[in-house]
Amino acid sequence: DGALTTLYASNPRDAIARLETLFQLEEHTVPIPLIREQIASALNIIIYTARLRDGSYKIMEIVEVQGLEHDAVKLKSLFRYSRNRTERM
Repeated sequence: DGALTTLYASNPRDAIARLETLFQLEEHTVPIPLIREQIASALNIIIYTARLRDGSYKIMEIVEVQGLEHDAVKLKSLFRYSRNRTERM
């Protein structure tokens, strides 16, 4: 009922764009709205991690994929890391 994968991106929104690009590389004839619909229905959560200057990795943001809104994948930030404090949305 679930899966876990790794995708390299600069932020959660960029991860969606990379998935669209990967889909287009395989399926050249599928329109972008259908690709976005497939992505929005397949993903629930995106966990974005990054390496800090000290070499450690941290969870920087957790976003919920909430479906489509105006032909774009809608993301809602649930958590965002900050050096000073942790923000919960």
